[in-house]
Amino acid sequence: YDVVNSNRHFTYLDYPYEVIPLEKAYSFNPIPDGLEKIKESKIIGTGCQMWGEYTPNVTRIYYQTFPRLAAYAENGWTKAGDKDYRDFCLRVKNTERRWRKLGYFNQQPSFSKQDDTFTLWQLPSQINTIGNSYVILTDNHKVIVIDGGVKEEEGYLRGFLGALGNVVDCWFVTHPHADHMGALTKILEAPKGITIREICQSTFSDNLLNSEPGSKADALLYYETAKKSGIKSTELTPGMLFQFGNTTFKILGIKNEELAGSNPYNNSSVVMRVSDPVKSVLFLADAGKEAGDKLLNGPFRDELDCDYIQMSHHGQQGVSMDFYRTVKFRACLWPTPTWVYDNDGGKGFNTAHLKTMETRETVEELNITEQYFSFKGLTKIE
Repeated sequence: YDVVNSNRHFTYLDYPYEVIPLEKAYSFNPIPDGLEKIKESKIIGTGCQMWGEYTPNVTRIYYQTFPRLAAYAENGWTKAGDKDYRDFCLRVKNTERRWRKLGYFNQQPSFSKQDDTFTLWQLPSQINTIGNSYVILTDNHKVIVIDGGVKEEEGYLRGFLGALGNVVDCWFVTHPHADHMGALTKILEAPKGITIREICQSTFSDNLLNSEPGSKADALLYYETAKKSGIKSTELTPGMLFQFGNTTFKILGIKNEELAGSNPYNNSSVVMRVSDPVKSVLFLADAGKEAGDKLLNGPFRDELDCDYIQMSHHGQQGVSMDFYRTVKFRACLWPTPTWVYDNDGGKGFNTAHLKTMETRETVEELNITEQYFSFKGLTKIE
């Protein structure tokens, strides 16, 4: 008679990922070692079990089931010679997007700890002001920086990069506001042992620079200092790809000269997606409503969905709330000081004119509970 084979060491979905990581689930062979050849043809597939008494709620069921269910489905119906775990990891990301669209928002990609993936740090605020500073260590040990924060955070950033070897393989500058490239400008003026191999940016035209007089001097100082440094400069274009090992950086948006009359510098932020087979992050920098709407209606709409999203413009008056409601994500990165998060203009909670409360309410509405704040300290995501 025909049988469907299962094994409690491989196929029990209620077992935690520490016991049955995704790679182990994928490796299950429904044909036991030593089975007589004549009996192998009787095994027609893989069975897996979810014991309800060990899963307290639906959220836990989703977490335990996805994406291991896809691994069981593929290994149970695929010849041993055709199985490729790394290729499966690449393909299952698209499957996860379909799951999210079907409403399974609570599952988390739980790949084996042995999988190669990038490490992301959201650097903590060093002073109680706005800033934007991220460092990424790719799976092949390349150091990538996004922005770097205000000039007062130069010392902390230097120390952080020093611990990683003092070599930055690529430094992405999203736009020339002082809270994004102030620390970088100071480092370019006096490297003090830091080597930067490449700066990637979308350089503003004179017209765009002139559109925000209060920011022009800082922007020009940065551009002039970067030029004098002699460091290789790469002009970004939409769709451009940067590959470091398994880690892909894709440029989804650059400067928007046509938006020079509306929130000009912020709406010309570089927007990028960083991803590998394990996780993905969407960096929105300070993109405003107009830039966000352009992304939603642009050629890269399907690539806006992600695991982690950096809240635009420090979480207030950035992209629209419809943007957050439309794009699928499971966790938030807030490059935000306390007074912005609390909308505190000096007279207490929610006394200022900022739009942070609207963003916070939207995140709560979306049931996003995994959130990371720069004002709470260093965040490390592996």
